[in-house]
Amino acid sequence: MNIRQFFVSTYLLALALFVGGCMTAPTEEPGVQSQSESLSLVPELAFETLVDPLGLGTAPNRAQTTLLATPESYENLFGHAPPSDISFDAGEVALFYAAGIQTSGGYAASVQSIGASLAGLIVTTDLVTPGPTCPVTLAMTTPHALVKFTLPRVVPAQLLATDNLISVRHCSDACAGNVVCGPETDFDEESCSCLPEPAENPCAYTTCAPGLSCISKGGYAFCVPALAQEGTACGAATCLVGTECCNASCGTCVLPGMSCIQIACDLE
Repeated sequence: MNIRQFFVSTYLLALALFVGGCMTAPTEEPGVQSQSESLSLVPELAFETLVDPLGLGTAPNRAQTTLLATPESYENLFGHAPPSDISFDAGEVALFYAAGIQTSGGYAASVQSIGASLAGLIVTTDLVTPGPTCPVTLAMTTPHALVKFTLPRVVPAQLLATDNLISVRHCSDACAGNVVCGPETDFDEESCSCLPEPAENPCAYTTCAPGLSCISKGGYAFCVPALAQEGTACGAATCLVGTECCNASCGTCVLPGMSCIQIACDLE
């Protein structure tokens, strides 16, 4: 379970308890937003890019994910009043994500999702980095993203958690265009696609006693006799884990220490 799944599950439970506790209030005052309307928020909020014609000053130089819920907080960060495109009085807020100073071009920062809970906001961002074969400008850059969205009344104006992802852009002459691979994936040039990273071999950090060898099964490490690894050939047969070849001529496998009849089954 990732951080988003955890907080969304917590949010749904808290929301259910909150609604249940409010079921005893059937009447509403005229002109007041209904309880059902105020609670009709969704786990993910819609947002759009916010363009500031005056620029963002030096704020992109510092890596950060900052929620701007008031005109004052916006001005404190960027050094000037917010543009007219955002209306804080109408419940809109801004979110600024910056990856800090990078040593070359080829980077791209974005906000992937904004989740809402009764305890605050859950934000996922992504920084696309250039792969080793991608051409880049040799100049310092400051990838960043600025978005705005409407904050539901029942959601406090605070960041509960942030999940900063890093993706890699792969540039290959064999592929039509660039391919961006997200976390826990590897670029496969043959198929021009992103494939899941191979599972880590648990034997890489397992030390077996002398005379035993490590094999990996179902993501777990097992120490077995050195001659008992799966795939051990025994004539025309293959010995199972925990057994060893006793008579290759007959393809006979036995438990370690046991004997078998030494006859020649292969007459050729």
